[in-house]
Amino acid sequence: MQEHTTLRRTPDVIATEVDGMTLMMHIETGKYHGLNAVGRHIWDRLDCPQTVETLAASVEATFEVPDGQTAKSDVLTFLTTLIDSKLVQIESAAP
Repeated sequence: MQEHTTLRRTPDVIATEVDGMTLMMHIETGKYHGLNAVGRHIWDRLDCPQTVETLAASVEATFEVPDGQTAKSDVLTFLTTLIDSKLVQIESAAP
């Protein structure tokens, strides 16, 4: 996955907010997942396709991350976890 890779939510996920945390269940696997504020911020933006670069810039600006490279690295790691959990899928790969 690269910074121009476009991702979107997997349609088989139900999500709701409870006490400031987003709780999700993947319908097919039956597994539950929880997201903190940063994870919720990313999840909310994935309601329509987004690039890794756009998501990292949004996290950097919203959470005042002093180093853009750190934001990008952390977002990539988090998105990889979401993909592995079948919560997010790649819409289109970078050229």
